[in-house]
Amino acid sequence: MSGTLERGGAAVKSSMNPARSASESAEFVRTPGKRPGRSRRSAAGNAGASGSTRPRPFRRLARPAQRHPAPSCASNVARATRLGAMSVFRVDYLYADDSAPARDEVRPTHRAWLAALDGSEASGGVKLIAAGPIGSEEAMLLFEAAIAEDVSEQLQKDPFNEAGVIDLVTVRAWNPVTGELAHYA
Repeated sequence: MSGTLERGGAAVKSSMNPARSASESAEFVRTPGKRPGRSRRSAAGNAGASGSTRPRPFRRLARPAQRHPAPSCASNVARATRLGAMSVFRVDYLYADDSAPARDEVRPTHRAWLAALDGSEASGGVKLIAAGPIGSEEAMLLFEAAIAEDVSEQLQKDPFNEAGVIDLVTVRAWNPVTGELAHYA
């Protein structure tokens, strides 16, 4: 059985026959495009015991949140409030191209709708924490709610959504562990 290894820019053909001595088993052959004496290790330093220069990817194994279905939003809010399980959700809006004039026209209605999201049953148990634009083509909104579906349901009623000025909406759970909003965690 034979294989090819690379050592210091040169390919090493070796035989795995234990009967042959080390001096007999290695034949050095120059590999095209490689300079002798160059190490395969990265400039970042030692690649570790395995000799691999590629960093290992970081993987976070997240477990999905366990939820129990409830018949209505009001009961979700009551249960979550009782258990202290209200969550913070980050919503990202990406506005449609050339929608600035339509947004300017609908903005007062949009802001009144946001102000009405106070966590009551009328607002579906969704409370606005903060909202604002990111540049001229995006916005970020923070909500407190029992589950993401409650937030998504309320976002369908947003005047910006009804006017068709939003291209993309992303709803993600967010856990503010430090700073001004840490009490929501």
